[in-house]
Amino acid sequence: QSGEKGYPWEFDPQLASRPVEFIERFCKPSKGDYDRMELLPWQQFVEGNLYGWVDKKTRLRRFREGIIIVGAGNGKSTLVGGNATYAASKDGERGAEVYVLANSREQARIIFDECRAQISSSRVLEKHFRVTRDGIYYDKTRSKIQALATDSKNLDGRNVHLGIFDEIQEYRDYKLINLIKAKTKKRRQPLI
Repeated sequence: QSGEKGYPWEFDPQLASRPVEFIERFCKPSKGDYDRMELLPWQQFVEGNLYGWVDKKTRLRRFREGIIIVGAGNGKSTLVGGNATYAASKDGERGAEVYVLANSREQARIIFDECRAQISSSRVLEKHFRVTRDGIYYDKTRSKIQALATDSKNLDGRNVHLGIFDEIQEYRDYKLINLIKAKTKKRRQPLI
């Protein structure tokens, strides 16, 4: 239990709120008539749990994997697009490699394109990110965001900080998930 002596984890409200504040302050929704992003309570709950629970001694994240299951149109792509941008720029990881993955490149591009649209809609983010057709780069920390698929020719040499798997119910098998998980071993606090 959280209050028991010897329990190695604690909830840090400041760490829990960092990605929420980043997304709400800097990421702009790409669709609809909205001036700013305002995360719903369930979205804040997800963010708080993933980022707020840390080891008392090392301050590294407790949870390295999370799954979000919601119906279509509930803001999942918007939320994880903001997480990709946060992981590349503000998660304290130099050379962060962020991958949006799916069965097909076309499916993987949905969240990637949402992330790109959020950046180009934000006067602050567009100054700090370099956006190309194939990648989004945060040069200050040599970090990148890319879309990959099970049909990608080469998945070797990856060093994953954040792996976002979209529409996993459509995966033919779990080879891609297992491969990407194995590519997180060199990171201090990766997230899948």
